[in-house]
Amino acid sequence: MAVKIGIVANKGGTNKSSVALCLADAMIHCNYKVLLVDADQQCNATSVYDAEIDGVNTMADVLAGECSAKDAVQHTEMGDIIAGDFELAGLETRLNNEINRYELLSDALKDVDKDYDFIIIDTPPALGVYTLNAIIASDGVIVPIKADKFAVDGLRRTIETIKSVKDKSHKKNIRIYGVLLSSYDVRTNLGKSTWESLPKVGKQMGFHVFSTPIRVCQQIPDAQAAQMSIFEMDPTSNASKDYAQFLRELLGVIKHGKKG
Repeated sequence: MAVKIGIVANKGGTNKSSVALCLADAMIHCNYKVLLVDADQQCNATSVYDAEIDGVNTMADVLAGECSAKDAVQHTEMGDIIAGDFELAGLETRLNNEINRYELLSDALKDVDKDYDFIIIDTPPALGVYTLNAIIASDGVIVPIKADKFAVDGLRRTIETIKSVKDKSHKKNIRIYGVLLSSYDVRTNLGKSTWESLPKVGKQMGFHVFSTPIRVCQQIPDAQAAQMSIFEMDPTSNASKDYAQFLRELLGVIKHGKKG
């Protein structure tokens, strides 16, 4: 069965989609079978994977019950993906009237559970119906955070929401794998202060902080613009090194059940 990982943040600007893309990339580079699920109506991951939207089954069709998850999988040069769809924005209102609206994705992914080692779920930058679906569908959640003035406040809300979903849903084994600092710039006071404060906040709120921050690296946007793997574009870059180390740490958290 696949380990399902939700990438969740309640605000934009946290590099959430970039983390989902690069984590999937690192896993594929290590020969894992990976499915990327784009549940974000902005469709950034879909664009990087050069996946189709028009005339094919997408995430909107899966959540609307019009096709199975397996029928929506596209095999691209970057990897396997269930594409996002701009129609997700309009579908959200309709789904809010469904009794089981928060478990639609969890039920749908059972169809591809045995086909992959990992399923990575990219979510919208808000704690709405799609993000709640992703949390319930996941075995564990990664919360990316970017160093800015209000980062910790937004982080608190995200963690509280995940814990609330866990307490109120039937799926009590959802874990917070950890908080990941993205776009870390050690040269700035804000970067250093955010990095120093995260473990204290984590101790207070009971979540793990990954010891591998993702450093600012131009190769990440360059690779995504070129629809390439960061490991193919430049295997010696900080991005490649950081995501390889982050994956090793994440696999240890998953395997050993480290609290977070």
